[in-house]
Amino acid sequence: ALPGWCAGVTWVPEIDAVDLLAYHHDLAMVATTRPLLAAIATAAPPQPGDAPAAGTPQVPASPVVGGTAWALGSGATRAGVDPADDRAPAAMLVATSEFPWEGELALWENHLTIPGELDVYGLSLIGLPGVLSGFTDALAWTRLASPATATVLVTVDLDGDDPTAYRNGDEVESMVPRSVSVAVLGADGATTTEESTVWFTRHGPVVDLPGVGWGPERAVAVADVSLANPVLVDEVLDTNRAGSADELVATHRTRMASGWLATVAVTATGQATYTNPAGVPALADGAMVDPGSSDDPLVLAAAQSGAVVVDGTATPGLWDANDASVSPVLVDGDRLARVVVDDWLVATAGTTAWSSGGELVATGAFPVGAGTTPGPQLVGLVRLVAGLVADATEEGRPLGPDDVIDVLATNEGTLSGVLRDQVVERCRAAGKVPVEAGTTASGYELWPAQEVDLSPVCNLLDRWEGRWNGEDQAPAVWTEFLSAFDPGELTGPGRLLAGAWDPTNLLAVPPGLAEAPVRGPDPVAVALARAAKSVEAAGFDIDDFWRDQFWTRRDDVAIGLRGSTGLDGTVLVGRPAGPSSSLSPAAALPVLVNPDSGLRIGGYQVRGGTSALMVVAFTPDGPDATALLVHGQSGDPASPYWADQAYRYSDLAWRGVRTDPDDIAGAGERSVSLRVPRLP
Repeated sequence: ALPGWCAGVTWVPEIDAVDLLAYHHDLAMVATTRPLLAAIATAAPPQPGDAPAAGTPQVPASPVVGGTAWALGSGATRAGVDPADDRAPAAMLVATSEFPWEGELALWENHLTIPGELDVYGLSLIGLPGVLSGFTDALAWTRLASPATATVLVTVDLDGDDPTAYRNGDEVESMVPRSVSVAVLGADGATTTEESTVWFTRHGPVVDLPGVGWGPERAVAVADVSLANPVLVDEVLDTNRAGSADELVATHRTRMASGWLATVAVTATGQATYTNPAGVPALADGAMVDPGSSDDPLVLAAAQSGAVVVDGTATPGLWDANDASVSPVLVDGDRLARVVVDDWLVATAGTTAWSSGGELVATGAFPVGAGTTPGPQLVGLVRLVAGLVADATEEGRPLGPDDVIDVLATNEGTLSGVLRDQVVERCRAAGKVPVEAGTTASGYELWPAQEVDLSPVCNLLDRWEGRWNGEDQAPAVWTEFLSAFDPGELTGPGRLLAGAWDPTNLLAVPPGLAEAPVRGPDPVAVALARAAKSVEAAGFDIDDFWRDQFWTRRDDVAIGLRGSTGLDGTVLVGRPAGPSSSLSPAAALPVLVNPDSGLRIGGYQVRGGTSALMVVAFTPDGPDATALLVHGQSGDPASPYWADQAYRYSDLAWRGVRTDPDDIAGAGERSVSLRVPRLP
């Protein structure tokens, strides 16, 4: 009875309780061990004569899970009116979730009710009981990727001629082999059993990382603290039942079941809160190898992916065990970052939260993987929300959902708003710029070496308003321009920015454009010239509409989208096609023009990015919500609910969320009755 591309397949089995529990463990490991599963499966003791691992060490990154959260308490929604004025919402939550559009991490909407026990609406992952992000009569919340680090790579020195014996301090221990059997379906329809051995140290399984391997002198294991307290379902359901900010914080403090999710929420009483329940490793003092003082390429590669490295031989006692914690390998929940305010706070994935007073200092244990340099999206969000509150206050009116919806429709960028005028000035001063030939990775020439007249580019950027909607004409050129700079140059001083934003005051005057070099080519002018040639190589004029260049495919129709690729810091984001765990058939992608931006012949084919939007306001009549699920509720291309919301998102045509029983009764599409046995 499976629909779509799964119809008639024989390899989808029935599942039992153990399968489901294993899947919940897998969800808890999304940003920790899951990216390393292939490296665990292929790890094997080295044999005499094996060549050492070649290349630069690589630690696989976790899936792109992003988004933004705006928690507007009563101090923001009612800043311009009498606090007792019931025209203003007590609080509002704005959530833009960025999960994959396909596979098991794709979000879906649902409304769960158990009379007298549970009534919650929101977004979930398939197979996970409860609502991951959503609202009740008392609370509205969303989940973002946490800045905390839960992945710990442990290096162990090997002993003598046995690559499966390793040193743990002064002791020598043997790795434990565990056999894994997997049924494999062959092309002839026959099933065979493949067996493999996974090797475990006391810290966790050995991994065979690219550029690192398992050598004769050293092996690397992964210690995953996200499995220390395997109660992800309990954490989700307890969050669904929470009736206040205190109850939410208490739930997260005692559960800490996910290694990758932080929470931003508002209450019906007007509070805004940030809590980070992601388990932080309770590493002993001095156990972590400092990337700033290490010349080990593995340490540097781990730091770039958000992991940490510990020398398991030099530090046999890795964990600073604490009886007050839910697990000896986890930091005590009372030390995790959390805050409750009455005005407003915002957060983006992988960052701490920020409020009207500046950065919220994490109490106790600081997440070891968090950076201190704010990115363009967080900077833009802080400035956007501060502007909304200031405008409402000055005009003496409440701040409501319409204000948020209007500003999302405007969809302005961060870097374009700060730099565009200065870039236009430099563009006009450059005149004609020589550029080298452009080629693809396979050596195909996209354009020959030539001199580019920048006048059309200057005029295009000059009349652009810095917005990222379908009718805009300059976003493609600006995207290609920004992609010429390293990621760090979009947040701090370099060839593009003259400085960095002040981390303690994101509302201060932003850094301007870096000065042109005294000698040699101007990197800004060269980037603009190459940007124009890239857009033309993709098959467009530089002033074509963004909706024709930035699109997703549904029903064999290209649907133009809004938002940026993420480089400019817009709230709405579209990611080009990337890796997916889904086995669904995918059309071949055209030639890649620019791997740094995702531009291909025919434009930016979006298959990820902003996946869901939800605005929840707590009014005197209860929660009032609007939403969009960009990739659609159904994964079946034959379903009418596969493409409908992609069209809505293109126009930002919001849907009202129905939670009242009378509204639901009059809007049903179909009903399914199930009879299930009640467990003893």
